[in-house]
Amino acid sequence: MPGWIWVLVALAAFAVEMSRGDLYVLWFGIGALVAAVLGPSPWATPVFLVLGTALLFTLRPMALRRLMPPPRRDPPDRLVGRTGVVIRDVSGSDDFSGQAMVDGRRWTVRSFANRPIPSGTRVEVLGVEGVRLLVHPQDEPLSE
Repeated sequence: MPGWIWVLVALAAFAVEMSRGDLYVLWFGIGALVAAVLGPSPWATPVFLVLGTALLFTLRPMALRRLMPPPRRDPPDRLVGRTGVVIRDVSGSDDFSGQAMVDGRRWTVRSFANRPIPSGTRVEVLGVEGVRLLVHPQDEPLSE
């Protein structure tokens, strides 16, 4: 294939990559540019395929690690230490029957000390079990 066709293949690959952004086609665009430098050589197609595949499997993982933001903490984890208000009575048992508003969102909660907490009580989040919060009244010491 003439070198200008490889340039067109590279441009097409870069256009597809720009529309998708998942870093799969980019490496074959680079391989096509190298094949374009080789021109009508019989090695152009194998170089395109081997180089594109090698770059895909070696550089894509490294590029993803650099480009992706660090994983965020789960939303419930960031609530530990925050305060909220009980909006549905919390029973004194081990079930998650109560609800509280914490950071503007409604969360299913249970009492950290397994004691009832009435609606309207300000509570502090002491822990997380899955996506449910463990709360304790803000004005009561934990040692009681």
